[in-house]
Amino acid sequence: MSEEKTIMKTKKSPMVIIGDLLKFPWLIVLMLALYFWYVGRQTDNYNGLYAVLGFYVFLLPVKFLLIRRQSYHLTNARTIHIAGSPSNTHELMLEQIDYVNIEYPVFGKTFDYGHVIITYNYNAKTRYKNVKAPFKYAEALSEAVRYAKAKSITG
Repeated sequence: MSEEKTIMKTKKSPMVIIGDLLKFPWLIVLMLALYFWYVGRQTDNYNGLYAVLGFYVFLLPVKFLLIRRQSYHLTNARTIHIAGSPSNTHELMLEQIDYVNIEYPVFGKTFDYGHVIITYNYNAKTRYKNVKAPFKYAEALSEAVRYAKAKSITG
């Protein structure tokens, strides 16, 4: 067997945070902040507003750091999803993969992130969520699958 070589590495996109900011639950936070700002103007007490803003100012960097720890590796023999720590990995051999699809969230094309959906063993699916540059990754993965299947047939 030949040596395993890395074809491509990518990470989970940090732009998913921007997409999350534009989704509905964050509108509730905005409404809550506006409410506490209004109450603060009336009572001259902005503690509620500070609490809401402080909570999200703390959560955004934590979410960013957790997102950046996830990575996706593609080699000439397998695809690997490392979710946070090297002990928490998901590996899939290229010969098992049937086809690869891409799915974009609402703001995915704008911020260049999306989900790579891998169908393997005829009906099982796995989803790599919020991949940075999903089209490049899916294209490289499809090419590696074609090459691995051709190599396994010819020996």
